[in-house]
Amino acid sequence: MGNLVRAVKWPIISWVVVDVVFVAAGFVGGVLELYTPAGFAPLLIAFGFWAGYKMIEFGGNYGNAIVAGVIVGAACAILTIVGFVLILGQEFSGIFPLAVYSLAFNIAGALVGGGFALTK
Repeated sequence: MGNLVRAVKWPIISWVVVDVVFVAAGFVGGVLELYTPAGFAPLLIAFGFWAGYKMIEFGGNYGNAIVAGVIVGAACAILTIVGFVLILGQEFSGIFPLAVYSLAFNIAGALVGGGFALTK
């Protein structure tokens, strides 16, 4: 359990900081229209990769890397809903697919990161 906490702590803290920046920028007119799933994809993959890779580095297995991706992805999805729906006032029905997309891409990144770390 300690290794899982170590693997996901900094990716989640960093997601909070990144989301604060995105939400703050979202108050500037026209910025929200620039946020696209394709634009978020590299960031989502990178955070998942980070968690999955570190999970293996800290002694976990591939299943643990998947769990790390789910945890980081769930945190990202929750932050997406809080930031865009509750703070910026966007429609939940429009943001929920982005939250699910965020979860999925974080998990995919963890699968790649965990697999990469296992092949070293």
